[in-house]
Amino acid sequence: MPRFVCQSATCRREIEIALQLGNGMGKVSKPRCTCGSEMKKVYMKPAFRELSEAEALLLFGDGGMQSIRKLGAFP
Repeated sequence: MPRFVCQSATCRREIEIALQLGNGMGKVSKPRCTCGSEMKKVYMKPAFRELSEAEALLLFGDGGMQSIRKLGAFP
């Protein structure tokens, strides 16, 4: 669920939106705080992890495994 924070220096309220916001064209609109300021999505640092051989096969098929094996990730 996306989290938003108010951009007003005096307010700084945070909300979590349960429903997907959008204008019908797939673009997310920015909500407004009760103080009237625009809210901005909270930055979430990406989390990386290593794929297992089974996950790599599902995502990339056999061609992907050939590339991965060349890199030395799997024997």
